[in-house]
Amino acid sequence: MTGHGNVNEICAWLLRDYGPDMRLTALIWTAEDVHHCAEGMGTTDDEAEIVLADIAAHREHHDTGIDRQAVREMVRNWRAEAHRTRMVSLPADSLEMLLNSAGRWLVSGGEDADGIRQAVGLAQEALRK
Repeated sequence: MTGHGNVNEICAWLLRDYGPDMRLTALIWTAEDVHHCAEGMGTTDDEAEIVLADIAAHREHHDTGIDRQAVREMVRNWRAEAHRTRMVSLPADSLEMLLNSAGRWLVSGGEDADGIRQAVGLAQEALRK
């Protein structure tokens, strides 16, 4: 069984999928466990919840287990993905300048590098935020 949810949800899954007299072992992970394993990383409650859902969702965790290193890797992976997919904003005129400069550069064979450098610099500044 793979379960992720609150106590009532997990108890309902257990009662639905297993008889009341069936003996079993349950390994319980909480957000506090995740925070403890990721100590020093400044893990947020939202990140801890994402790690808990990941533990429940991926069968390999049930086969190979979860340890401190695995939790820390999940946090790092989540943060990297969040960084790659975050929304950034920059002024419309900067985006327009970047697109126009890139277009001119393509047409000119690469001769209008100053405009592109300026527009790329503004875009990179927006990405660093």
